[in-house]
Amino acid sequence: ERNATSYVLPDLPAEYAQGVYATPATYEAVVRYSNGLGHIRPDAYLGPACGMGIKMIGVPGSSLLDDEANATTFDYNLINNPTFFCSTVHDYTYIEPLFAALPEVLATRDSRRTWMHDFLTNAGTLAPEDWLWDELLSILSFTSIAPKNLLSYAYWSMAAVRHGDYIAKVRTFPLTEGTHDDVDPRTEPETHRTNLVAEANERDHRFALQVQLSTDLETMPVDNMSVEWPEAASPFVTVAHIDIPKQDISSDDNLRIADATS
Repeated sequence: ERNATSYVLPDLPAEYAQGVYATPATYEAVVRYSNGLGHIRPDAYLGPACGMGIKMIGVPGSSLLDDEANATTFDYNLINNPTFFCSTVHDYTYIEPLFAALPEVLATRDSRRTWMHDFLTNAGTLAPEDWLWDELLSILSFTSIAPKNLLSYAYWSMAAVRHGDYIAKVRTFPLTEGTHDDVDPRTEPETHRTNLVAEANERDHRFALQVQLSTDLETMPVDNMSVEWPEAASPFVTVAHIDIPKQDISSDDNLRIADATS
């Protein structure tokens, strides 16, 4: 079920016209929104982290995934924050169980302190010089994300990506002004879905798909996803548009299709 279209723009500068963006093209696409936690719970207990998945369809070339090598799809997993709180798979192996304990573990002062200690130090196993201070600051930055319609957020790649001959981060930026941004997760169990259904049903939406090139590995590191790359050093440049036409996404079939999308 394809609910969007991606348009690669013409006349891009050479350093941005790389890979899938090397030539102007139009691809059917699927856009899927998700929460940042693996829980099925009311929105009020899931926190502000949300994701935007984009799957472009009909892109020439083979995939690195053995079971989808010939799928001719090109995927992005983006999140509504410019930094992420984990830089290595090793770190994630102990961070993920900590997130599985949210939000109940935040209920008391003692449990909050224990959670923060275990995150920062891997339950006391890391040497002080290896404590995850950048990652902790990244987590705290999520608290400034205001709840609003999922179509109104900007979304960033959680890590640097290969962009042809360059290293880059990717962002989608909304170009359509939403009208259902008065979102209060405390008002009903699935506030985000209610507002997303209403917004998608009323108007077309367009996102700019943008690329930010790394120009300095000291200030724009590849190995630390918790450091925000400064736009003053390298601005985001639009390489494509993602168009989501007005549509009815209220049916349970839509949820089934979303859950089945790889």
